Amino acid sequence: MKPLKAFKRILIFGLPGSGKSTFAVLLGQLLNLPVHHLDCYFFTENWQERNYQEFLQLHQTLVDDPAWVIDGNATKSLEVRFAHADMAIYFRFNRLLCLWRVFKRMFSSGQQIQATPAGCSKKVRWQLITYLWGFEKRVQENVERLRREYPGVLFYELHSDADAKKILNGLLKNA
Repeated sequence: MKPLKAFKRILIFGLPGSGKSTFAVLLGQLLNLPVHHLDCYFFTENWQERNYQEFLQLHQTLVDDPAWVIDGNATKSLEVRFAHADMAIYFRFNRLLCLWRVFKRMFSSGQQIQATPAGCSKKVRWQLITYLWGFEKRVQENVERLRREYPGVLFYELHSDADAKKILNGLLKNA
């Protein structure tokens, strides 16, 4: 494996509630890379979707940067991120666990990662639940295609918090 500092563009995607944003922030701190949460670019106040062309322009600006950790799905533009990435990390946790965490986050009073745009509440919307529940079925074929088409991108598929810790520990050993 390349040394940790060799990874300059890291894509993180997967099920809502799986811990992607927390992991992204930690990874960004370890590697001294800027972290971008796609929800902050895709949505505006009150979870309104941004004009898609405007989002794509913002998105392109992010991926054109020489170094980043980008956390989020925006699955229609996943290939653009994948094509620019050195590493892709797919959080494919158990759906029930992710659903539990989505609800738990709503009632949490602890410090939270600022992964949502200003003016967006922590409420759980039905749209988020259905998005979470159908995520794997919706993206799996595309993920498999991207892995074949971009074999130079180091790919990890995580199924648990233990997997995430193992990846971080492995990356730290190779720093």
